[in-house]
Amino acid sequence: MFYFQIKCKPMPSNTYFGEILGAYAATYIDFKNLTGAYKLAEFFIQDSEWEIMDTIEYSAINYSDLTDLDEENMEAFNEHGVFIKYVMFDE
Repeated sequence: MFYFQIKCKPMPSNTYFGEILGAYAATYIDFKNLTGAYKLAEFFIQDSEWEIMDTIEYSAINYSDLTDLDEENMEAFNEHGVFIKYVMFDE
């Protein structure tokens, strides 16, 4: 399982385009290797109409490290093996 913090900006088709400069995507992926996990993270972020600018941080994590996910988000993660939280920024 891996955690990525990815800096991204909205694509022209994204509803946030023109309203914000970008976001940090806190991305949790349940996958067995780093390369595959990152490719999945890229896919899900781009599929949500965000352009990846930079990867700020990444690390292998344990299931017990998922303390910042609330119950609803944890259920979604358990069902799909992925969870992404976008934290927007304007500066």
